[in-house]
Amino acid sequence: MHDEQSSASMALMKIEEPAWKLAPSLEDAQVGEVMMLDQHGRVLSPGRIRWLWLRSWLTAGSMGAALGVTASLLLGSAVWGGAAAVAYGGILVWQMRHRSALRRVLALCAAGKRDEARAALDHLKSQRMPAQYTPVLDMLTGNLAFLQGDFEEALAYYERVIDQHRPIDHSRAHPIYWICAFNRVQLLAASGQLDRARSLRPELDSAPSGEYFAMDRMLTDLLLAFHLGNVAMLDGDLYDWAKAALKTNRFGLNVVLLSWAFSQRGDREMARHLLREAPQRLTGHFLQDSAPKVHAWMEEKKIEWNITGDDELDDFQLPG
Repeated sequence: MHDEQSSASMALMKIEEPAWKLAPSLEDAQVGEVMMLDQHGRVLSPGRIRWLWLRSWLTAGSMGAALGVTASLLLGSAVWGGAAAVAYGGILVWQMRHRSALRRVLALCAAGKRDEARAALDHLKSQRMPAQYTPVLDMLTGNLAFLQGDFEEALAYYERVIDQHRPIDHSRAHPIYWICAFNRVQLLAASGQLDRARSLRPELDSAPSGEYFAMDRMLTDLLLAFHLGNVAMLDGDLYDWAKAALKTNRFGLNVVLLSWAFSQRGDREMARHLLREAPQRLTGHFLQDSAPKVHAWMEEKKIEWNITGDDELDDFQLPG
């Protein structure tokens, strides 16, 4: 009976699963689209990915020879936002033996279907998977546990990946290391483990400078400042950060936290504008579980500033 129910659940999941679709760029990524990253944290276009796929065949001779794929949820950052990120390390996920099942998990993550993705992932992990899948599955498990508010479980998975991929030279660190390193500091901040989060933050300055990791640095620093109640610790130009975040369709948590930062600096007009812009970017964030204090602040300010889902966004002009 249990097997029949499990089979029925998986069949239903297959019917409802979103289509596999690649994002054209970081700025243009939509809900349901998967981002592919190179080793520098830059988002690869579908055309670039096809070229890399062809080159891997020509240079490696077989699909398994160049295997080096990592994956995470790009939910705004590596965790929040509802779009999945895959770090390209020589071969593409969908060319592996279990590509369909893994693609299903990533597509569900990209669509912001947290619980469905976790069920599909748990089913996939119950299969006999090649060893090279372990870091990918561990990262995905950590990300989904984070979104479910299970900080202890998520942290354990992140730290296992980090320990296994810790580099001697940061310039040679695999993208999976940096994705989990950012996620770990963000999780520690969100769960109130602020001393440890602050102690681990400096290492992230050695991460690659691609646009994906630039957004991740922004989010990490905003989360730390929010939970420490110290907007003065933010070194970046908030207007530049706001422009970068608002150019995207994702990164909703960045936008909410930027609203907080502007409100702390006394710019209520900008803060309110950002909070009005945030909801359309929050699919798949599950802030009530993954960042409960941020969620509480957001809901309080939505009432105080009379922000409703019916608000019509205006053409607010940012300075510069």
